[in-house]
Amino acid sequence: MKNIVLTLTFLIGTSAAFAQVTERDRSMKDILKDCQSLIDDIENRNEEIVRMEFDIVKDKKETFRTLTDSYTYGITAVGDYRITKIGIELYSEDYTDSNTWTLVKVENADKYFASITIKPSATKRYKIVVKALKFDEDYTGGHYGLIVYHE
Repeated sequence: MKNIVLTLTFLIGTSAAFAQVTERDRSMKDILKDCQSLIDDIENRNEEIVRMEFDIVKDKKETFRTLTDSYTYGITAVGDYRITKIGIELYSEDYTDSNTWTLVKVENADKYFASITIKPSATKRYKIVVKALKFDEDYTGGHYGLIVYHE
């Protein structure tokens, strides 16, 4: 009997914890809306979006992209209403030493979006790290959008 009571107490407590997450917290609609004006701005400048990524971040997320020396790239990360400060770190792969990355640029914004620009000197693989630096006091995670584009 005690096991049944403990199990029910656990299930009710777990349900209450999940019930506090709202439909808005689960939805990607806010971050998609926030990024739409950025997408419009990029495309209105006749620039090409070569990668878009949307995900949840609690600390940091890594993604990889080969950037060529033929273009100047813009890389922008946008946090949703839960992320108050966001950052981007860009690393280039060191082909002489496997799995070694060299920090190229950092932008730790004091706002919910951050951007960096890079003109690679050679075509190589880059690691892009999106970091949630600060959340609204009620949250420990949020959605972000990452857009990579070039002229």
